[in-house]
Amino acid sequence: GNLKKLAELFLSGNPLGTVPPSIGKLEFLEILDLSSCDLTSLPQEFPGMGRLLELNLGNNHLTKLPTDFGNMSRLVSLNLCDNKLTDLPVSMGSCTHMDKVILDRNPIKDAELLRKYEIGTDHLLDYLSKKLFAQNQLAKKKQREAAKKQAATSKLREDIKKDASVKGGAQDAPSSYMNAEDDGFVEDVDEDEDARLTPEERHAKIRATAQKLAVECRNEVITLKRALFKANTRQEILPIAKAISNLIPHMNVARQQMAPIPKPQPPIFSGNEDKDVQLKKTTVVALREFETVLNGVFNVVSGNATLEQLVPLSGVIAGSLSILQGITKSIPANLV
Repeated sequence: GNLKKLAELFLSGNPLGTVPPSIGKLEFLEILDLSSCDLTSLPQEFPGMGRLLELNLGNNHLTKLPTDFGNMSRLVSLNLCDNKLTDLPVSMGSCTHMDKVILDRNPIKDAELLRKYEIGTDHLLDYLSKKLFAQNQLAKKKQREAAKKQAATSKLREDIKKDASVKGGAQDAPSSYMNAEDDGFVEDVDEDEDARLTPEERHAKIRATAQKLAVECRNEVITLKRALFKANTRQEILPIAKAISNLIPHMNVARQQMAPIPKPQPPIFSGNEDKDVQLKKTTVVALREFETVLNGVFNVVSGNATLEQLVPLSGVIAGSLSILQGITKSIPANLV
């Protein structure tokens, strides 16, 4: 962990047995080779190497990978061959830049995962991304149910205080808020005004808000594209690349609510580019993918989207806008 600015590390063939948790502090590391090192496990801090592009863990004795493995979302190449892995963490679905995964000779138990792997890396990542989305949705559902239960209990207590002599059956109280299925979109409802809205009027209100925020997102993307076009140094490109990486979970949610949108072709490298050029090319493709998904979201919310679609897509738009505004506000004047 004392070599924090190390960019490449090759330890292949050394009988290490384990790697220290401090390896996760090598935040500038881009290439790591730990093949044939007799590794039996990886520390949970391992995914802290968020800038890693190439990782070789082949020919070890690993039985599982860290849960947050997907935090290394910039990975392009991953070798896991000849280990003892029975499954992969669903968080790997966030590694959308990955174009090469080697999983041969592992006792994987998930037959569908193996089938996707045999078809291609993009199918494997799509499968894991969908599993990640389902897992997150289940967790959010449980949180919403707990919140509703708590809100109902509080409302009942308030009603009892207001009227100690309640007669007849319990009556439904109007909802005091509308919670989107993705972070970033919570609309407070004023009981004196919005409680009188019909379901159709509320539907229309959500749609109008989503459209407005989507237009703002488009404007921020234009600013970001202009800045990325002018950026040439790693210092200028990295913040943009990181922001786009943070947009990946929102893109994954959006894809679940729309018809399939093809992913753009990965960047083409001649082999002579320096790392800054490679990073810029990768970031340009990632931004193009987000713009395509955003256009799809705008079309859906502007069309005949159901309320079940509008709520999560509104969360996607608002969450994305927050990330985009955060990065565009910090763009240097020379890139604007």
